[in-house]
Amino acid sequence: MRNMSLRRKLLLGALAVAVVGGVVAVPATSDTAYADIQAVRSTLTGADGKDYWVENHVDTDAVDSTREALADQGKRPEYLVVWAGDENVADTVVPDVKNLPGSLANTTEKVRNALPGPDFMAVVDATQGSPTYGKVVNTATVGPLVENEPHHMQYSWRKGDKIYAGGLYSAATYVFDVAKLPALSLSGISLPSQTLCGSVPDAYWVLNDGTAYGTYMGGPAVPGPCTYTNGEVRTGNGFAGTPGAVVRFGPDGKNLVEAPAATTTAEDPKQCLDMPSLGKPSCANPHGIQVREDLNAMVTSDYAEPRTIILDPVKAPSPYLRRPTVRTWDISDLNHPKVKAVSYLPEGPRSSATDPLHNENRAVMETTVTNLPGHRGAFAMTMQGGAIFYTPDITSDNPVWKEVFDNTAAMKLIDPAVTNGGPSDNGGWLQTSTDDTKPDQPGRHEALPRGDRPQAGRARQGRPGYRGWRVHPRHLAAGRRRRRLRLLDPDQGRDRERRRGRGLPVGAGARRDQPGLEGQRPALGCAGQPRDR
Repeated sequence: MRNMSLRRKLLLGALAVAVVGGVVAVPATSDTAYADIQAVRSTLTGADGKDYWVENHVDTDAVDSTREALADQGKRPEYLVVWAGDENVADTVVPDVKNLPGSLANTTEKVRNALPGPDFMAVVDATQGSPTYGKVVNTATVGPLVENEPHHMQYSWRKGDKIYAGGLYSAATYVFDVAKLPALSLSGISLPSQTLCGSVPDAYWVLNDGTAYGTYMGGPAVPGPCTYTNGEVRTGNGFAGTPGAVVRFGPDGKNLVEAPAATTTAEDPKQCLDMPSLGKPSCANPHGIQVREDLNAMVTSDYAEPRTIILDPVKAPSPYLRRPTVRTWDISDLNHPKVKAVSYLPEGPRSSATDPLHNENRAVMETTVTNLPGHRGAFAMTMQGGAIFYTPDITSDNPVWKEVFDNTAAMKLIDPAVTNGGPSDNGGWLQTSTDDTKPDQPGRHEALPRGDRPQAGRARQGRPGYRGWRVHPRHLAAGRRRRRLRLLDPDQGRDRERRRGRGLPVGAGARRDQPGLEGQRPALGCAGQPRDR
């Protein structure tokens, strides 16, 4: 997250209106720099009369050439959708200051890109054999909010799903319709006034009925008691603080339920430091989220009290603001999700009281569930700690988590020259393969031979004959995060109750000034394999 003053965040958090009405597609009013770019805006009108929109910039020449080429090959288009942030002075000032006196080269570009511009969805042609393969073919900018700080979307996409995308700083959740890719339309938007008990939306999980759960990592908009949808009350320390919430959204962006991530009892006061402190300490800052509807179970991972990272992204005021906890939920009533257990991950063999920030269990960024009907396990991965943990049963009243892989040990074996090891390398994203044979951590170490993988042990499911998972020492390379989803043809694949495509992980962003394509449908199912439920 880029550095930003708390006052500025609070002002952004106060931007709130209720959204009403439908979606209107109109020609965009802004000028385009290219004659072959078609600009079309999809707009939602708010109750205050303000409009919220996504404006497509589609490259008609690219559309025509791609359609012709694929028609000859008998293929349908495939697209990668990237939720990306505008680069401006907030991204460049720190490295510029560090490099003083530096160079005066490219000053024109720096000045031109200094002010905040619109964030955007970049639609990339991912069809092999296409003449525009790997090119940004539509830049769909959102407005009028800027500095959303685009972060995550859902983990996977299937036929008929909308895309849910969050802005950390704006506390807004956007819902996009992708039925006519490469063009997008805006189906809904949720603003801070609609999620008063939570802020800093992070990740999403789309349910079988097309609704979605989203994690709101930060605390209520205003410090003090907050009443959730079902009448429960928790006391928080304010916007981007603690405790966070889980929100269920409709495909139109409507807030169906806002549920507390904090329990009614105090959590460990040492492990769960809050700033300012709360009468009932809590580590409830949910980041990652995964769901098993067949088990009526949900897992969320607590990362950190988010505003402490914004105020000092280099060094947190205390290591205990990075969370060591995972929450398992009962979702038998989808509109009343309840925290069933709060589990503290074990510290691990290399943990030290002299460096608690890098204990293996510190800052639980992501979690991933197993997929096969007979399996009930889940993995969790820490960012500061750089380790992977596993529990065999997320339906248990008290799940037992064990460390099964250490990124730091792997990094030292792979490259002894690396001094930081696994911790703090953004090694926090993982997914389980659809056949439950391994969790997948996209990143730098894919070439490591199986026999050379340190501590690549197997986690057992707790029943005879089960082979378990082999953990791969691959983790996400450092860098600013962009969430990508690969969307394929909605006319193919299994029925939506059983089809769950695997979305691609974070990667490099795209430039806002690149153009894009025109009205087609997604092509062929989804990246990866279908996830059966």
